[in-house]
Amino acid sequence: MIADGPRRCEPSRSGWRLGLAILCIACSACRAPATLSNTLESDEAVARAVLDAVARKDAEALTRLALTKDEFETIVWPTLPVSRPEVRMPMDYVWQDTFTKSRAYLGRTLADFGGERFSLVRIEFRGETTEHGTYSVSRKTHVIVKDDAGRERNIRLFGSIIRQGGRSKVYSYIVD
Repeated sequence: MIADGPRRCEPSRSGWRLGLAILCIACSACRAPATLSNTLESDEAVARAVLDAVARKDAEALTRLALTKDEFETIVWPTLPVSRPEVRMPMDYVWQDTFTKSRAYLGRTLADFGGERFSLVRIEFRGETTEHGTYSVSRKTHVIVKDDAGRERNIRLFGSIIRQGGRSKVYSYIVD
């Protein structure tokens, strides 16, 4: 028997699913790496913003200046040794521990310095700076300020700064 014309090939439902899966994988591979949000142009700008929010006793503004759970999960967590599958450490546990300690230190910072006005002299990092590919973290942050009487003081308002693409934000308020 001779066919009346070219045979039309209809893709099966499983063929469509396979094609869609391949397309999704290809699109996710092309996606730009996750980036930090609500960053500032320099470490000094972060310190000034923290000083301003502390002077206003604005805990919400201070929280907005810090790393979020989403940023921790998508940017930081994949680079940490504890994230390896064989370690079996849940991301949520590590985040919650860090977040809880950070909030406690933030409360102490507001109790110690809230309402005081300082002018920034400089910011110093007395701990190590680690590079993690798409971001870096500098630790043991010291904020050198002048108080209203003109005295220079060294205060610890937050523990570390995270940088990505030339921009900065507070990693956490844990002062250790």
